[in-house]
Amino acid sequence: MSSIWQKISGIFTGGDMVKQIVDGVDRFVTTKEEKAQLENIALQIAHEHELALQSEAFKVEMEFNQRIKDLEGTAKDLVQAGWMGRVVLFLRGAQRPIWGWGTIIIDVLYFLKRLDLTPTGEDMLYTINMIVLAFLFGERTIQNVAPHFKELIRARKQPVTE
Repeated sequence: MSSIWQKISGIFTGGDMVKQIVDGVDRFVTTKEEKAQLENIALQIAHEHELALQSEAFKVEMEFNQRIKDLEGTAKDLVQAGWMGRVVLFLRGAQRPIWGWGTIIIDVLYFLKRLDLTPTGEDMLYTINMIVLAFLFGERTIQNVAPHFKELIRARKQPVTE
């Protein structure tokens, strides 16, 4: 049987720490009231710990965002640069639609057999699609779509028998 200190260390290592604490002191607590009181205290400690972690994560994120603003500037900085800044601001905002629609057009041409690619070109097309999907929709999209791309590549490389 593990010691009470190992149970309390669960606070810092994750898991259901309240259950670990309450279960770890069963031999010291004899009444239901004491156990309920201990559970309330453990819940309060866990809640305070979670709030402290969230607060620290928020501070780190705010520092990161401020560093990005300091290094890269903001949209207000670009507007102050005159017409050239406005052009850069427009291009920065138009980047996602341009990449998205460009990739869609190339994909449609490819799947309608209007665009004939070499095997290397096909691999490049799949790579570009993965990059644009990650850019537009994030990492989770890649994790969900990658298996389908693998199947598509395997199917395209197998000879057609008719």
